[in-house]
Amino acid sequence: MLEGYVIYCDDIRVEDNGKLMLIGVYGTDLIAQGEFPITLTQIQLLIRFRYTLEHCGKSLNINVYLPGDDESTPSLVHGINTAQKPSASQLEGIKKAYADGPVFANLSIPLGLSHIQVDELGFIKVTLECEGEVKRLNSLRINDTPALNSSDAPKD
Repeated sequence: MLEGYVIYCDDIRVEDNGKLMLIGVYGTDLIAQGEFPITLTQIQLLIRFRYTLEHCGKSLNINVYLPGDDESTPSLVHGINTAQKPSASQLEGIKKAYADGPVFANLSIPLGLSHIQVDELGFIKVTLECEGEVKRLNSLRINDTPALNSSDAPKD
């Protein structure tokens, strides 16, 4: 099983104590300034995911799609080698220790993109892919107008 999510922001910093500081976190939309195509000078993705032991020892790809990308051709592919598969005796010990549920490996990957050209409105999408299994994570909409707040809605 693969599962995870993405936090989209302007910058990711690591404090001296190891805590992450996310600056300029986006909600559902990134509002484009100017006419398309636009250039995103910098956008950071904090990709957090987990996988079960069956994925250990396998190659995993993080695929990033920009608006207009074909589903078979992401703009960026970032490969990850998963943890080494446990030996049979280690696996037996893990199963005994976690008899009440599945065991997961957890990863956090900060991924910085700079000077990215976006040609049209749409979504930045991220998927995890492991040997044919594809898991879609959340996306960020590239929009040219802000979403309406309840206070901005037309009055009857």
